[in-house]
Amino acid sequence: MGKTLTIRNIPEDIYARFAEVARGHHRNAEAHGRFLIEHATRREPLETCGQLLDAYATLPPPDVAVETIESYQAGRGRRSPRP
Repeated sequence: MGKTLTIRNIPEDIYARFAEVARGHHRNAEAHGRFLIEHATRREPLETCGQLLDAYATLPPPDVAVETIESYQAGRGRRSPRP
């Protein structure tokens, strides 16, 4: 049987965001917490590029606003106004 970890005094806004991120990965907050702890405490080193790519594939996507992505995409291919 596994151990139980209780985390107290998490601000409501942070917990709500954490639960939202978890839902985005089709997990509940508890399962997402276990996932993050497991990956943060991985013991075996990654030895090949394939293992590294597989590990990155399991990480949650970065938290970037859609507006930021759209702004970046709109500016691609344009030259800088600097001389």
